[in-house]
Amino acid sequence: MKKFIGGFLVGWLALSGVVASAQSLIAYDEAGNYTASTFTNNSNLGSGFGAWDMWNKLAELGDSTDGGGGDINSANGLSFRIMADGSGGWSNAKRNFANPLQEGDVLSFTFTYNWDGGARGVDLFAPPVSSPT
Repeated sequence: MKKFIGGFLVGWLALSGVVASAQSLIAYDEAGNYTASTFTNNSNLGSGFGAWDMWNKLAELGDSTDGGGGDINSANGLSFRIMADGSGGWSNAKRNFANPLQEGDVLSFTFTYNWDGGARGVDLFAPPVSSPT
């Protein structure tokens, strides 16, 4: 199963996590699906993704414009906030796709950050591919 994983020192991530094929939307999630009490480790209020798997400093919801970041908030005024503790720690979050991506599928998301030090980014992982024998 393909996975989405991201590790950020400081950053905001609006994972309007859209995965689409040429015909239809196959996975979607956004901060507008959650409240502070429902966005927890192992939560999943989107579709087409597995549950959130968070470790180190857990992700939370927040206003992406706090501290000068771009406005990528959902209609509820919030984005997924994946931000470390500011003292060299990490905040990590991972989502599996409910079904493997197929050739031609497109993964799209938007993120902004408001601090120019440290690491940020997104890692995509795929299962090992067997070679024909």
